[in-house]
Amino acid sequence: MIAPNPRSARWQILSLVGITALAAALRLAWIGALPPGLYHDEAFNGLDALRVLGGERPIFFEANNGREPLFIYLAALSVGFLGRTPGALRLVSAIIGTLTVPAAYWMAHSLWGRHRLALWTATLTALSVWALNLSRIAFRAVLLPLLSAVMLAFLGQGLRRKPWAMVAAGALCALALYSYLAARFIPIAVGAYALYALFQERRGFWWRGWLLFALAACLVALPMALYWLTHWETTVARAAQVSIWNPAIGGPHPWHTLGRNILRVALGFVWRGDFIPRHNIPLRPVFDPLMGVAFLIGLGVAARRAREAGAWVLGLIWLGILLVPTILAEDAPHFIRASGILPVVFVFPAAGLEALWAWASARRPKAWPDVVVGLFIAVSGMSGLAAYWHHMHSEAAYYQFETAAVTLAREINTALGRGWMGGFASRPGGERPSGRQVLLAHRLWENWANVRFLVPEGEGLGLLAPDGKAPEGFAPGEDVTLFLWPFEGRLAPLQALPREAYITVREGAYERGDLEAESRLLYVVIRGQRVPLAPQEARRAPFARWQGGIGLVHAEREATPGGLLRVRLLWRAEEAPQSSWTVFRHVVCDGRLIGQKDGPPALGYYPTELWRAGDVIEDVAEIPLSEPFDAACCEIRLGWYHWPSGERLAVQEASWPVLEGTAVVLK
Repeated sequence: MIAPNPRSARWQILSLVGITALAAALRLAWIGALPPGLYHDEAFNGLDALRVLGGERPIFFEANNGREPLFIYLAALSVGFLGRTPGALRLVSAIIGTLTVPAAYWMAHSLWGRHRLALWTATLTALSVWALNLSRIAFRAVLLPLLSAVMLAFLGQGLRRKPWAMVAAGALCALALYSYLAARFIPIAVGAYALYALFQERRGFWWRGWLLFALAACLVALPMALYWLTHWETTVARAAQVSIWNPAIGGPHPWHTLGRNILRVALGFVWRGDFIPRHNIPLRPVFDPLMGVAFLIGLGVAARRAREAGAWVLGLIWLGILLVPTILAEDAPHFIRASGILPVVFVFPAAGLEALWAWASARRPKAWPDVVVGLFIAVSGMSGLAAYWHHMHSEAAYYQFETAAVTLAREINTALGRGWMGGFASRPGGERPSGRQVLLAHRLWENWANVRFLVPEGEGLGLLAPDGKAPEGFAPGEDVTLFLWPFEGRLAPLQALPREAYITVREGAYERGDLEAESRLLYVVIRGQRVPLAPQEARRAPFARWQGGIGLVHAEREATPGGLLRVRLLWRAEEAPQSSWTVFRHVVCDGRLIGQKDGPPALGYYPTELWRAGDVIEDVAEIPLSEPFDAACCEIRLGWYHWPSGERLAVQEASWPVLEGTAVVLK
């Protein structure tokens, strides 16, 4: 990792290639699956990428609080090739994040002119949890560090009186305005440094170079500037929402909030970082203790050398001004709004490591400094990567990236036999397996952008109306699956199932909002297949029949780990029941009740008052037991009663033993 001879161009190239390869591996590995899910901000980028693929060419995307276009156009290329998948969107970020590593090297080498400093800056960029996480989520902010690094690299070249480099730097400065909201502070940072250079150099100030920079920047920024002037409210809406000057955010004393944010942002480097699990391992500072020491040393180095090296002044100005977007907004420190300081921020711990290397060189043999610095970087990097791996598999990441909605989308596509089903790329459309049809609750489609992005519209997919009715002209086929919101009526949607169907019911995934402590069920899946398509067991004649036309055609049990008994029953509605009945399942061993499960059948989502004549309903229950189930002495008693009166339905006929005329006994 550390070059034994920093002046060797060959070793420099090999070192940088190795670090970039490591960065690529960290960013590309499992990019379609980690982080889990797909947050709605990512999904909106995907939806707008589909608009681009459909022929639209906006310069600013107004949905989801407004977004700059550059990332979305790049995402359109990936989505067009790989399909509507999380991996297609995040691959763009992974590639951009990987390119940021050599760009960080080039930036540091161009401005400071030292190989070790540049190499360690690139290494820290590759291993940083902050930079790594930003490279694995499809947020447009990932472009800002890359464009900043390349722009500063050209600026470093341009300040050596190279006109072409100043033109390139100016163009990139303006191009950053097309990437992310915080980029609007880049011209301020560059302008502040230009004023410093004017003050310092005075007569030697290179007016021609800076005018070339400004001219190139104005030309590239012109289309976006014109849009801003004509759509001012749209382009500042998001900033106004989160600003501390908004009374809903800053309260009656915004200046107090400003002071608190400044302190929090300063401490965010070494003490307490961003708490939002999408942006960071919650509360982890930018630097762990080892690298935090190097960062503080580097700040001291920068302050001491600022008078003799203008690059340090530029670095300090950049750090201060590009932190303003998070200082002036809620949730400080916010690692997405502060992403403009990447990768410049890594120059400072790299300078601290350089000072450590120099200290060790003066006291030990030549190889010793490389070992010391290598250990610093290795221990810091490995601890951060281990913590990040654990975080990606955490409950917080699961909920924060809206994994339940993504699971819903995958299940819809699987039911239809097309689109993304969990892999890196999507499956092209084709004929639906066995003519399957899917109906989706209106709110599950409208409220979840990730569902709309991941599920391609087309034949076989229908949206239920807000009142739950099937779309006009819908005719149920042989196999219909309903994806319903569990907290609304089911009478209307169930009318869309085929008649005389084999009905299965199961609960879907759970979701939780950002500020909520409790999770809740997102959807319920109810599938109806015409009985000829159902398993053989569903086509049997009832072996037990109760009053009201309720028949039992199949029963099975299985002891599961954790002291549970899983009981699977298939009920047949010989006629439509006229009331709501509760099924009881009692487990009795040698006369002792060791477990029971009473309640409406089919998890309560398909109660008897909704049954239709000819339906076969799968009813699965897991019964907690107080002691292990022993088939030699235990039995399961099944029956029905009315709640709350307790009136039981009588058994009319059964091929298994009957107890007290109301319960069938299963051995």
